[in-house]
Amino acid sequence: MPRLSDAERTSTLMLVPRNWSAVACSLDGRSVLAAVYGGPLFVSTDSGVTWATRSETRCWQSVAASADGTKLAAAAWGGKIYISKDEGLNWQPKLGNGWWRGLACDYTGQRLVAASFGGELLVSDDAGDTWRKLSENQWWRSIACSADGNRLVAVVDGGRIHISHDRGQTWAEKEQARAWHTVACSVDGQRIGAAVYDGQIYMSEDGGNTWEARPRLRKWRSISCSQDGIKWV
Repeated sequence: MPRLSDAERTSTLMLVPRNWSAVACSLDGRSVLAAVYGGPLFVSTDSGVTWATRSETRCWQSVAASADGTKLAAAAWGGKIYISKDEGLNWQPKLGNGWWRGLACDYTGQRLVAASFGGELLVSDDAGDTWRKLSENQWWRSIACSADGNRLVAVVDGGRIHISHDRGQTWAEKEQARAWHTVACSVDGQRIGAAVYDGQIYMSEDGGNTWEARPRLRKWRSISCSQDGIKWV
């Protein structure tokens, strides 16, 4: 059995128990954004050693962060999408009320994609100032994008996996209709993982063309991976 590194076998309790709903961090892990469903947003700029409350109480559902951690985005369930361009010190509402389930951004934080449950996929190319529609209404559950924002992958609860290689202009439907709950991808968008709630995790190493199911059935809620898509959690 392989030995675990210190990073793999140790963790530290940083904040008191809450209804945590989402977390995102900068590439170096220094800037961290954590969301509470029915609570505030918390921001740390020292890798989680200290934390500051950075928002009002809302039903925060999803968050995203640029590679340097300066640009942050947070979506509230039944509320708006809020954008910060100063590491969470100030937040501005940028998109109207919606049932937001998924949120992702490219490395720069300029290109944002948002998924609405029972609504549309939307994209912004100017850090949330303006938005345009990418899809028709569906039960979108989660969305992820490559580092350059060109490759997008989104999953529909009770539907299929949707893949785009041209910034959302065209889409291809992959895999079967399942209760998809969460999705993530490597920085180049080639390695993708999608999880079914009360089902299996499905993996693709060719940009979503072919998929392989992993054997264990679990009530999967979230999935994430390393930059190269080799390590998954």
